[in-house]
Amino acid sequence: AINAPVMGDDYISAAERSASAGITLSGTGEAGASIQVTMEGVTRATVVREDGSWSVNFAGTELRGGTYDSTVTVTSTDAAGNTGTVTHVVHVDTEVRNFTGATDGVVNAVDAASDLAVTGTVESGSRVQVQWRGTWYNASVDANGNWSASIPSSAIPAGESNVVLTMRATDHVGNVRTTTQTVRVDTLVNTLGLSGEV
Repeated sequence: AINAPVMGDDYISAAERSASAGITLSGTGEAGASIQVTMEGVTRATVVREDGSWSVNFAGTELRGGTYDSTVTVTSTDAAGNTGTVTHVVHVDTEVRNFTGATDGVVNAVDAASDLAVTGTVESGSRVQVQWRGTWYNASVDANGNWSASIPSSAIPAGESNVVLTMRATDHVGNVRTTTQTVRVDTLVNTLGLSGEV
């Protein structure tokens, strides 16, 4: 048998895939039996220990990134030549999917009088935060992945400036994705003076 869940939750995240320790799969079998474990076309061989346990290690680079299910196959062969095979599905999820977000690219004096709305989409179950001028604001995310956050009007500077808006999403296995947008703030009315002789 292969121990379940793998990696604590049967999900392999981007951090787990890139960790130097790699991906360890373990299980149980008949002491002394030879074991072959295949995942994503790569096979590792080992022998069941006296206590009936076995383990093998895969480098994270041997798994392709993305979001997909990978079937692990374990074949055991004992001293008498008897064989048995079991499979186990591992969910590979190394990305935050469907993440978008933006606000109106220009904030004028009328806009600055009310809160600035930032909206977007993300995969269901994710958490979204928005950073504006060094402060993080939590967004609300519905069951369909639509999210929204509000920047209070008190945080919108007067005058003319460019502000970098940072939007960060974290999915249910800890993958993080960040995107930015430059917002033009212009709350001034520049007057044009006229001069001359009449």
